[in-house]
Amino acid sequence: MRDQTARSQWPLRIGLVSLLVLSVALLAWLCWPVQSVRIDYPAHGCHWRTSTFQLQWRHSVEHQIWRDVYHVESHGLRLVRSEMQTFGAGAPSSGRPVPASPGFTGLAVNQAWPEIHWVVSRNMEGSLIANQLIWPIHTAVPDYTEITLSVDHTPRYRTLWGERCDDHFQALKPARPA
Repeated sequence: MRDQTARSQWPLRIGLVSLLVLSVALLAWLCWPVQSVRIDYPAHGCHWRTSTFQLQWRHSVEHQIWRDVYHVESHGLRLVRSEMQTFGAGAPSSGRPVPASPGFTGLAVNQAWPEIHWVVSRNMEGSLIANQLIWPIHTAVPDYTEITLSVDHTPRYRTLWGERCDDHFQALKPARPA
């Protein structure tokens, strides 16, 4: 009788062990660090899961759009390309020409940064762009606010339910013909 009771409990034990293993695996997956871009500005901060992004702004002298394209690396951000509508004041003096978006001139750059400190205002119309989404961050902060972008390795659950930047982004509107 005792043998039969022990055998009838095996499915329950296997089920409990399986549940325990799945729970531990889920917990490990949620706590495992993932790479993200940390965006900080006074009293706020969030995580942004992207591998490439652009900083876009309007040049203060020429009033034309400039874009810097960054790749996210394990220990920093790498500026790989700059695009500008005009080539004048403040334009890089080195770099080989590369294909760019229509209406822009592109230059290859290969410069690593541990983090970026970017001061934004309504005048320069600073925006973050990635995956056909845009965050016009200049509308979310007071003029001349410093935005810090850095690479962070944070538990996955923070990028799923915590300090996510995704809510700030909106669909990128197609460019108007010139």
